Amino acid sequence: NNLYLISRSGNIILNANDDISFTSKNINFTASNFTLPKTSILDSSDSINLITGSLMTDGGVAINKSLVVGGNILGLSNINITNNLNVYDSLYVSKSINLGTQSLSFSNNYLNFSKLKITANNDSYNITSGSLLVNGGIGIQKNINIGGNCTINNQLFILDDLNINKNINIIGDCT
Repeated sequence: NNLYLISRSGNIILNANDDISFTSKNINFTASNFTLPKTSILDSSDSINLITGSLMTDGGVAINKSLVVGGNILGLSNINITNNLNVYDSLYVSKSINLGTQSLSFSNNYLNFSKLKITANNDSYNITSGSLLVNGGIGIQKNINIGGNCTINNQLFILDDLNINKNINIIGDCT
């Protein structure tokens, strides 16, 4: 029960004012160029790997306009983005992020990275202003260099030597 469409001119044109329906287990087209108008695939099979889903291809896919995905995007290899990646909710990363030559990694609920530069230049006037605001404590294992004034709202504990290169100005009582 095969239907063969054979053309002597090299073209087969199906033109209808209404729907053209193909009902078959497999429909195979072999052509170097194949053009379809607006097309709907009614099979709703989900995809969980490279051999499941409603539409599968052995080759790549080029899309010239937006791609809207209502489910998950599973990248089984690299996902390369040439322009911006805009995330409007949460970004979940299970291991690490590489930014140029820098690497961000997550370990024991800490974000680890080798360098951080904040280029905003907001000045700080109190504990709620400035370019970097931290609600918790800060543990620093090496030197701190401060180019402007340093205000401490509570006590200062010095556990080793105090070296002063210039004068000490005391405003108020000294005990």
